[in-house]
Amino acid sequence: MKELFAGEVSALLDRLAELAEEDRHARDVRTEDLKEALIAVTACLPVYRTYIRDSHISETDRAWIEKAIAVAGKGPAFTFLRRVLLVEPAWYLQQRKQEYLLFAMRWQQFTGPVMAKGLEDTAFYAHNPLVSVNEVGGDSNGPELYFGVEEFHRRNLERHTGSPHTMNASSTHDTKRSEDVRARINVLSDVPEEWARCLRRWSRLNPSESAPDRNEQVLIYQSMLGAWPIEPDRLKQYVRKALREGKTHTNWIDVNEKYEERVLSFVETLYRNEDFLKDFTRFQKKLAYFGALYSLSQLVLKLTSPGIAEFYRGTELWDFSLADPDNRRPADFNACIQTLDGLKQDARPKELLKNWSDGRIKMYVTWKVLNFRRLHSDLFLDGDYIPLHVTAPRQDHIIAFARRLQGQCCVVAVPRLLAKLTRPGSPPLGEKIWQDTEIELPPGMPAHWTNVLTNEELSLPLRVSALFSALPLSVVSG
Repeated sequence: MKELFAGEVSALLDRLAELAEEDRHARDVRTEDLKEALIAVTACLPVYRTYIRDSHISETDRAWIEKAIAVAGKGPAFTFLRRVLLVEPAWYLQQRKQEYLLFAMRWQQFTGPVMAKGLEDTAFYAHNPLVSVNEVGGDSNGPELYFGVEEFHRRNLERHTGSPHTMNASSTHDTKRSEDVRARINVLSDVPEEWARCLRRWSRLNPSESAPDRNEQVLIYQSMLGAWPIEPDRLKQYVRKALREGKTHTNWIDVNEKYEERVLSFVETLYRNEDFLKDFTRFQKKLAYFGALYSLSQLVLKLTSPGIAEFYRGTELWDFSLADPDNRRPADFNACIQTLDGLKQDARPKELLKNWSDGRIKMYVTWKVLNFRRLHSDLFLDGDYIPLHVTAPRQDHIIAFARRLQGQCCVVAVPRLLAKLTRPGSPPLGEKIWQDTEIELPPGMPAHWTNVLTNEELSLPLRVSALFSALPLSVVSG
């Protein structure tokens, strides 16, 4: 803040000092103390911004500000800043309430860019245990890292009630990694022991004295796993950016060219090390397979959950892009058009699943569910969201819910934690995998259903083995 936002800090501080001069309890607070309090509270705000518009402050915004101040520090400067941000002037300064409000609103415009620069463009490149969670708007240390199916349903219900027409975006021009890269890297959380063994082997196969450091090596390997196959020049361009954004050994203002060149030389040696590449590609194929299945689950959830599904250019097919400028390369729209035209002529779900790597299955699921959504737009815009109970023995491996509006109804089911259920290349289909697992429906649901993706006819009870007989995901219409 002191370097990149010096002008904004100075302007805010000048106004804060003027307000302090009028407060008998704050007029003796040193300007330097006010500055340190302002910077500390801004740094400790756990969200991008609050939304204070008048003297009535929401409980949520109040809680964020109180938390930031409690973490930032104590003393007269913090006490005064708290009163200003919460628009609570002393009783004898009530005529200044509008000025307190204007300061709080101006501060809100400042906190967003600070969060973006400090979290997205610094911490997200330096905190690398699982880089798929280092995403715009995310919190790599927050509870969303660990929440399960119940919390997923709770948040969908909250969205259905509070913002049912919001955007469901999974890739944008600003995401750190595309949806398909994140899905691949997410598989590491299913196989942590195997991942740890890989890192130990690769550390021996690719020794590095000081550049890159161990943390940067973990970032490089995860980036390769998510974006593979990736050309050396593309990876080197990304790594150089990541090094500077992380600001550990180099940065955009004070470039350490010697360190950067040693790291890029390390990247080049990875492509020449046959022993490493053999071991790497074996593990990467596993992540690619399960990552594709997770991408399809994510796609169906995006299309059917409360909200409006949004598609970044070209992501109807597999897209393995990293941060900008990598994700702003020209999209191959001709490939998208040709793929969709081919599917309209001939589309066999099992064959698409078998040849998942060509991307047609992602386009197929997108096409089929979007068409179903168009025919039942009211159902998805305004229909109820109903979490569904899944029975043993595979209840932990399924997310299921219904959408219902008057006489329209659909049931959505997608798998999760698949690396614990099957092997790469062995699709999680049928009774052998899902056994007697069922999805329980509330009273009043139809007895007969049609699978939107496969055109199969089903009757109650909804057994997962029947829902997942041709594809390991389903949207059924009743």
